[in-house]
Amino acid sequence: MEYPLLEDAPNDIAVIRTTFETLDLLPAEDPARAEIIEVAYDARNNLVSRFRDVRGGIQANLPAYHLDAEQVKAYAAAMMKHGYPGRRLNAMMKIEAFDEGVARYYYRVPGLDVKAIYQMPALQFLMLLFNDMLQNIENVASYADGRSFRQAVFQKYIALLFICYATSDPMFYGMTSA
Repeated sequence: MEYPLLEDAPNDIAVIRTTFETLDLLPAEDPARAEIIEVAYDARNNLVSRFRDVRGGIQANLPAYHLDAEQVKAYAAAMMKHGYPGRRLNAMMKIEAFDEGVARYYYRVPGLDVKAIYQMPALQFLMLLFNDMLQNIENVASYADGRSFRQAVFQKYIALLFICYATSDPMFYGMTSA
């Protein structure tokens, strides 16, 4: 299964995560900080561009992305309402995005009541997920520090990617429904 719009995003996210880890090791007056921050800023701009492209592509031609909007809606609504074990997301996505202490990750879209999801057309909801992700990527507050980035962008991206994978190729993840 191919996800042309999401496949390069992990590289950009890794650059930004590494930047925060590196900045923690450097003294505040180190001139290398400016260069490192510039690299992260470039990665952020790439990430914004990728998500804008994906959002436009989904809206223009959903079948090209192998996504079933109804399935995404059902799975995301379940993750919003009931949460999903962070440890399991780490294992399924083969990445350490969620701290061991996080029992369940609840996908959140600010201002959205979970009950409203069920009344919303599936494609509109899918677009809402991508718009929300893009807003988090564009929001300067998401880059205040490593923790802010991890929670606002990295974890949400991993959860969104997981939802897309799980709903388009459930046998790969050993699942049959949301």
